Amino acid sequence: MPEQFSEEPKTYEIKASEYDQYEDSYAYKLFRESEEHKRWIESDKYKEWVASEEYEKHKAELWKDLDDVGKEKPIGCLPIDTITDVLGKNIKEIVKQLAAKGLEVRIFRNEWASNNGSFYVYDKVALQNLLDENQQVLLDANWPTIADDFIVNIETMSVEKGTPLDRLIAKTYADKYRYPD
Repeated sequence: MPEQFSEEPKTYEIKASEYDQYEDSYAYKLFRESEEHKRWIESDKYKEWVASEEYEKHKAELWKDLDDVGKEKPIGCLPIDTITDVLGKNIKEIVKQLAAKGLEVRIFRNEWASNNGSFYVYDKVALQNLLDENQQVLLDANWPTIADDFIVNIETMSVEKGTPLDRLIAKTYADKYRYPD
């Protein structure tokens, strides 16, 4: 089912249409039943946070990262656990909702990650336009110039902070905090 992209550590893409099979998989259940996950969900700190007024504001801000994806913000990404545990949303329903807006969804699972994977949403046309405008930055960094391949690199490659490529990636997320210009 998952497609392997890299050797060590292993990163797998889970097709959005097959996410329900992943939810039933041994890897997903193993994570959900892990002591680390149980300790966090059962902790007083977690319960206090969920009961706070700030929690609802935080949830709204998190959801905006995916919901605002479009021409001005080509990419959004959240950990799967954040979507399911914090936002209380169903992955399959979100995939349908975002696809209805014409957006692409990619789901990745990293063997080394402490969360349950990454959920990427992107406007393929807007992202491709931005990549085309910045083709030389990508070529200089030996990065792909095609939107789908760029998403894979974001998930699987590290980038030196402050480089032109880092600035471009921040721009794809409309990250005004790191680079306000």
